[in-house]
Amino acid sequence: MIIFHKQKNILTVLILALLLLQEVNAETVPSIQMTVSSNKVAVGSEIEFKIGVSAINPINAFDITLVHSPELLEFVSARTDNSIASIWQSFPLQDINGKLRLVGGMTSAYSGENGEIISLIFKAKAKGNAELTVERADLALADGKGTLLSGGMGR
Repeated sequence: MIIFHKQKNILTVLILALLLLQEVNAETVPSIQMTVSSNKVAVGSEIEFKIGVSAINPINAFDITLVHSPELLEFVSARTDNSIASIWQSFPLQDINGKLRLVGGMTSAYSGENGEIISLIFKAKAKGNAELTVERADLALADGKGTLLSGGMGR
């Protein structure tokens, strides 16, 4: 009976250790942030979404796919004047069936909080609850190896 009790304590410690490791790893994975100019907009009006990244470890490239409802939102334009990115694979962006793909990088590695990648302007086409969501976010560490990290939606 004592052996079973000791094994149970060891198992508990291992589970706690694994959970702590997952928390540390979750904190070091870059996160994508999105801010919106307004949470309500009239049909025919424009709305701005700013896409940013927070990274503890320096990154130097990104590949992000955003998805929206094309029946509710029409992509109008993109602005990069405040962007941390200096290189774009394809610009201007193309909206293909409600998907926008942002692929680019930086000549100087970036680490910090909420560095703006791009500002996207949409026009409200119809009434409804429109969403702009991150379908995929791959970020490359500036480690000389191009180590890819999958970023999550952030704080």
